[in-house]
Amino acid sequence: MKLEKKPVVVADLPRAGLGNILFVWAKALIFSRLNDLPLEIIGWDKFKLGPWLRGERSKRDYTDFFQNQIFSLEKFRLELDIKLAPKSKKFFNPLLESSYNREELSNYKFIIFNQIPHWSSYFEGIREHRNLVKSAINDMLQPSLRNRLDECTPPMIGVHVRLGDFRPIREDEDFREVGGVRTPLQYFIETIDRLRKIHKDDLSVMVFTDGRAEEIEQLLNLPNVSLAPKNLDIVDMLLLSRSKVVVTSAGSTFGYWAGFLADAPLIMHPDHIHESIRSSRFNKTFFEGAIEDFVSPILVRNMCEIICAS
Repeated sequence: MKLEKKPVVVADLPRAGLGNILFVWAKALIFSRLNDLPLEIIGWDKFKLGPWLRGERSKRDYTDFFQNQIFSLEKFRLELDIKLAPKSKKFFNPLLESSYNREELSNYKFIIFNQIPHWSSYFEGIREHRNLVKSAINDMLQPSLRNRLDECTPPMIGVHVRLGDFRPIREDEDFREVGGVRTPLQYFIETIDRLRKIHKDDLSVMVFTDGRAEEIEQLLNLPNVSLAPKNLDIVDMLLLSRSKVVVTSAGSTFGYWAGFLADAPLIMHPDHIHESIRSSRFNKTFFEGAIEDFVSPILVRNMCEIICAS
């Protein structure tokens, strides 16, 4: 009896930031589990020159974040095998929601995920598998980083202010029409104020940023607002995800991932909401969206639960 040979699912991680890399990894993970196929991951150790040239605080070096992901002879052989394999034996970026039979998949040697999804559909195919993805990140995390994370006190309100390679918006630009620009600090100030008014208390705020303290001085001068302690990017993301409330920067996949992983209300800028990050079922429990003039009953309930838990 001829044994069926299974193809290998490969997450070929791009030379990108942590949030964008996680999209590629998560899709490969989900596809491998849905189709009972082995998974290999390559690329965590790719060097990024941009952060050094721009003088960013984070150099986006993710080499030691996860277990068994450093460069090895086995990974070198895998990369070489992928390059040498005929094009007909490689299947790139299949849709997660599509159904593939075993015979069809067995025609391939490698099923490769290497594409960052479009900004309009970042979590398509991923949001329904949140528990799997969340558990896998925790399982992969280096034990020392897990211990470091557990030593940190979870923020009450966690605010992510993306600066880094995002540029300031120009006076002649409409924030709704441009991407890769910094969310105005005034938005964060107003959001913090509105959350505190809903809660009727001066809730503490921890700010996570890839910029310098002097760039967000307006925020840090607010009462009961502090800068997050310096940590590796993955610890920052996971600590932000443990906040009682998560506030994101528009267009930043780092903050979106923290929101995706959070069991908490997720506040997003109203001009840059293109699709839900988490499933509609999950968001019946925890609010996701912008704070409008009419405050969502779900958000009010979430804020009341924070009072009870305090």
